[in-house]
Amino acid sequence: MVRLWEKEAANFVDMSTKASRLKTLENELAGCSKDLKVQVKRRGLLRKRTLNAADLRAMAGTAELSTSAAESLNQVLKSSK
Repeated sequence: MVRLWEKEAANFVDMSTKASRLKTLENELAGCSKDLKVQVKRRGLLRKRTLNAADLRAMAGTAELSTSAAESLNQVLKSSK
């Protein structure tokens, strides 16, 4: 019989690692602007496994990325489709 952990994808992350990463992210957000914190909460980014293109664009707008950085982000998002 194959054990469940052997069936999991190679990028499996255990719960303690997930919790540690979440706490680190929450601590990093403590020093960010109120607008960025609102976007993170509104979009539920602390609960999601992955971010979609709309989330990334909203975060970039809220974080006021430079024009060149925003263009680079758009190029990456277009090429990943």
